[in-house]
Amino acid sequence: MRFTEGVTRGFLVLRTLDGGLIAAGDLLQVARGGKVESRMLFHFKDGSLFDETVVFTQQRVFAMHSYHLVQRGPAFADDTEISLQRASGKYSVKNQVPQGRTGGVIDGTLKLPADVYNGIVITAVKNLPKGAGRPCIWWPSHPSPC
Repeated sequence: MRFTEGVTRGFLVLRTLDGGLIAAGDLLQVARGGKVESRMLFHFKDGSLFDETVVFTQQRVFAMHSYHLVQRGPAFADDTEISLQRASGKYSVKNQVPQGRTGGVIDGTLKLPADVYNGIVITAVKNLPKGAGRPCIWWPSHPSPC
């Protein structure tokens, strides 16, 4: 870790290539009690929602502790909620899909490698020394992380 994270507040906008508004949102990051909580929230014009929260520590290295993602509405193929807890290794993926397809819940436990950076990819990448390897990005649909 080269740069310590602290308080961040951002006002976010997603636009089409020609400048049309797709979504507006916020980025709020707060450091307290040895942990950093970062939340990115987008409200789309069509009523869709993207809400991602990650909690991580930053003592010598970044370590993700929990991850939560909600995405729902017409902007997304499925309404999805994903959660992951490092301490217990528990994960849950809940899908509600359009009529005619199967949705449901996938949950379980797995051992996460130390270099899982869901939700803090930009933070991790800006701290990589020149020539360093890529960070591990975990996604529940992959059979094994990285």
